[in-house]
Amino acid sequence: MMDYKDLEGLRKRALDSMDIAEYHGIICLYLCCNIDSFDDLLPSEKNNDESNVSIHLIEFRNALLGLIDNTSNELNSTELPFLLLLPNDDEPLEKRAAALSLWCQGFIDGLGLVISENTTSLNESSMSLLSEIFDDFSQISTLTPHSIKNEEEEELAFIELLEYVRVSTELIYEEIKIKV
Repeated sequence: MMDYKDLEGLRKRALDSMDIAEYHGIICLYLCCNIDSFDDLLPSEKNNDESNVSIHLIEFRNALLGLIDNTSNELNSTELPFLLLLPNDDEPLEKRAAALSLWCQGFIDGLGLVISENTTSLNESSMSLLSEIFDDFSQISTLTPHSIKNEEEEELAFIELLEYVRVSTELIYEEIKIKV
């Protein structure tokens, strides 16, 4: 599987404007909602005039399809860990925090797309849990690199946030099983 840096490189060569962490957040939300079609998320294989797109865009599209498969396998597996697609730990904290913010924004944006296109019926306890998690994700999505200083205490806080987002995503996927 490609890591964040590899996928970001493909994304940039394809001239796509959405960060790969944001893509992954949306992909995770779609998987949590049992959405099988990612056509509205993936770059098109043809231009508006039906001409072919660049080879870079096709490579990026194929990499995203692989990411969808890998993420689905991670969420469905009891043996593979589910991991957020973010920069490696050796990257500066500011870069990792910005990517986590974008990941959460993608997850929230994905929910907006799902709600606008579908009718979702959840029981009260599921709605309460979802509401709490999405409020938290919304707060995390406001992180800015300028508000973080690279100190050990903030590194630990980031690790706790990362684990909270990871576990919350698994909880939504496993326990709530949003039906659309």
